[in-house]
Amino acid sequence: MERTMNDVEFEDITESEEDQRWARIIAFGRKCSNLVPHMKQIYNWDCGLTCAAMLLRRKLPNIGHKDLTERLESSSVWSIDLAYVLQSFGLDVSYWTTTTGIHPDYVALDFYNRVLDDDRERVERKFREARRHGVRVHNQSMRAQVLEAQIEENKMLAIVLVNCHVLRCLECDRTDSSRQESSSSVPCKQFSGHYVVICGYDPQTEVFVIKDPSSNRCKVD
Repeated sequence: MERTMNDVEFEDITESEEDQRWARIIAFGRKCSNLVPHMKQIYNWDCGLTCAAMLLRRKLPNIGHKDLTERLESSSVWSIDLAYVLQSFGLDVSYWTTTTGIHPDYVALDFYNRVLDDDRERVERKFREARRHGVRVHNQSMRAQVLEAQIEENKMLAIVLVNCHVLRCLECDRTDSSRQESSSSVPCKQFSGHYVVICGYDPQTEVFVIKDPSSNRCKVD
């Protein structure tokens, strides 16, 4: 089929706009990435702890995994454990969750089911005592628009628990090798839950910049 001049012009414009969008994402990602030093997790269970270490390295450059594990009661790490660890280092911590305790759906997940009996008392106790330990727990979900605004205005950085099976990495989408590396990461193959650090949001491209402890830095749409 013969293409008209209008077809060619439209394709050129579309490609140019996509190139401009990607250039903005790259520039914005590099800017935000400097806010948080990147660290890789050591084990298949310490993605959350590694995210906490990334935030702490902003004020304590030499902090490592051992410094954080010494403040844990167990190697089975829940979000409330991360909140306590961050607060113990003097960070201002707010924890948003729809479940103050152990979510009943976790019983059906193999990873959580193996540790529920051992962890239940500790997790529920920490929720009860959170205020006394300086951890603010908000028993509600945070709307996406609120999270976007808070991140965009540099009012906070966030550690979020995501479903790694639906996490999309724009960098990984652009090359086969990057996509293969991302899909073969240990946490995403074994667990549905995975912690990442959100360190930026660009409303123009609607992209979050994250630090993923299981791989390299990513831009997530």
